[in-house]
Amino acid sequence: MYIKKFKDFVLVLENSNIQPTRFRNASPASIIDFVDELLYNTGKVDITEKFAGQHLTVEIKNNYVTVNTKDQLLRGDDPRNAAHSRWGSDITRPLIDWINAGNTLPDQTWGFEILNPNTNHDYIKYKNVDKIYIEYTGNLKDDMAEILRKEMNSVKLLTKREIKININKNESFESFKKMWEGGLKKEFELMRDTGNVNSWKISELKELIGDLLDNILVSVVDKVSPIEGIVIGTSTPIKLQTNNFLKIQRVQMPLYSIFKTHRTEIGYLKDNPTISFDELKSKFNLRLDSIYSHNLRYSLYETVKYYLEQNRKLEGINVENYRRWLTTSESDELLSKLNRENAGQIYQQIYDKVQV
Repeated sequence: MYIKKFKDFVLVLENSNIQPTRFRNASPASIIDFVDELLYNTGKVDITEKFAGQHLTVEIKNNYVTVNTKDQLLRGDDPRNAAHSRWGSDITRPLIDWINAGNTLPDQTWGFEILNPNTNHDYIKYKNVDKIYIEYTGNLKDDMAEILRKEMNSVKLLTKREIKININKNESFESFKKMWEGGLKKEFELMRDTGNVNSWKISELKELIGDLLDNILVSVVDKVSPIEGIVIGTSTPIKLQTNNFLKIQRVQMPLYSIFKTHRTEIGYLKDNPTISFDELKSKFNLRLDSIYSHNLRYSLYETVKYYLEQNRKLEGINVENYRRWLTTSESDELLSKLNRENAGQIYQQIYDKVQV
């Protein structure tokens, strides 16, 4: 059957990084396997880079190719015929041509992150000049990837094998290694063996590794940019983002989710800036799929206010590496003007600046 619901998509890609568990929920046994892999290259666990791009699902069923964005999957939309969709056409057109030439593929689903230097408005300033498709599930095999590459012109394609992390064993690495060997590993082994999980200790380790990753890794995309985080291929995949990425994500994500609101719906938010998104959904029969469920209780005014107030916390973020939308003085100026009546206009000013 074709993928029609996000829950079905998660099942199909259960070993991918689309929906991995958070580090704080990982088992002590998985954490030990991960840290040992990070430090000693045991070969037991894959560690791949997690990317800040646009999602694309390509499904092949009976040699019929369909595509979906993440938002379409969340809405439960039917898959689109790839032959009639521009989204993902860099890779689907060569694939369809290859199939039409008489070749066949077993049924499978590929999950991509697309990094486009012309349209990427996420939080990391990747330095790539070419569009890059990154297939992170491992379902796209290297021989098929090579066939597609020959027809993709200037567009690049990376497979899961090519996004494994490359560790710089520098001073930060050695310092953390000594800490792990000096007793920290034994604490996690005790948790594993007794079943007495110390959530505070797991959170503390998460913070340590969140800083470490920024110091020992750069993105495979361009060999210079910071990473969003990593995906750890234990029995249940685990995601771990860097502390810098999380810092900027916490401040900008609530507003960014509104940036992605469908063009037919954003007007309702701007015209009713003090009404909660939940109420607007009910009143005007809106979907507002891009807005996270825990943020639906807020209004546009509250979301804009939150961003302008919190932006000060991003002082010191390296703007050569991260996409910080406004300086502190810019956000303070807009905050001084913001009121319940003009929130829609202030929102538009921020949106126009970010999307440039």
